[in-house]
Amino acid sequence: MMKDLFDAYSLKARLFPAFIMLLPIALAVMAWAPEARWPVFSALGIGVTGALSFFLTELVRDQGKAKEPALWASWGGAPTTQLLRHRSKDVNPNLRKKWHGQLAKLAGKPLPNPASEAKAPDKADQAYEAAIFELREQNRTRELGLLTLKENISYGFRRNLWAMKPAGLTIALVATFASVLATYVKIRRAQMADIDVSLGALVPNVILLVWWLLRINPSWIRPIAVAYAERLLGTLSLIEKDEALH
Repeated sequence: MMKDLFDAYSLKARLFPAFIMLLPIALAVMAWAPEARWPVFSALGIGVTGALSFFLTELVRDQGKAKEPALWASWGGAPTTQLLRHRSKDVNPNLRKKWHGQLAKLAGKPLPNPASEAKAPDKADQAYEAAIFELREQNRTRELGLLTLKENISYGFRRNLWAMKPAGLTIALVATFASVLATYVKIRRAQMADIDVSLGALVPNVILLVWWLLRINPSWIRPIAVAYAERLLGTLSLIEKDEALH
């Protein structure tokens, strides 16, 4: 089961971002195709994009992990850490108290109280991070990953796309220019039958360019990151019930 989880995560959170990043190249190749050769150009463009995407999955993953600390810092900390802070106003205090009790039992040590957190917030954050690490390990050991898989994949997909934004935006910009040039050349040569092919590639490239520019940002990632954090903390109750049965 854990192998299946890994495969699903790799496909959707690593391969898909790489494919989306490279897709404008395939579209630009298709924009230059004459109508009669469009199927061949399309197959070639998509095939090369898919192959390159496969080889770029580790780069996508590495970039996502490398930029994650800066992403969390822009939010004021990791989502799980923020949910556990006593000073956070975004969590029901009763729910946070429950999480603290369950995590303290799981980690074998009490978590910071409001006074100790206020006195040493950085130290408190370290305690929360250590407890969350233990929770993730328990999730792996007990194979509870399916319960957080959807949110984890969505978070990884969005984080990795954001991490690759400079490259993705550059590729989309160059590919859009190439598609515009292909359309212009065909108009100048009066290749009217082929213009629809170029426009069919140009429009998606423009949409992808605007999407990279306006949509891929930290505020797009945060809601799903919080959803994953909440779902992860929610597994504490299942672990508690499982231990009670044994």
